[in-house]
Amino acid sequence: MELDELATIAQRYVADVPVILLGTGATIPLGIPGMGPLAQAIQKQLTYNSAEEEKLVHALHAELTVNPNLETALHHIALTPALVNQVVRITCDLPP
Repeated sequence: MELDELATIAQRYVADVPVILLGTGATIPLGIPGMGPLAQAIQKQLTYNSAEEEKLVHALHAELTVNPNLETALHHIALTPALVNQVVRITCDLPP
């Protein structure tokens, strides 16, 4: 099953169900790091394999230097799928 097909099925099941969205601040009391530590981990661990990715990683670093808001920085910099996968891995591996 392709990811798009799976996403479509999931959307059908939750279409009429109320969803509560919590920001990262809701999990901090549980010992789960917030966006600041995550941004630092991404800056330290994100690597690149091409000139295009190098430019994007440097742009992300520059964006986070000017404005340390990770969500905003990730909206401003269009990362490649490979870099997005790294960000996901770094997020999952971040220790509490």
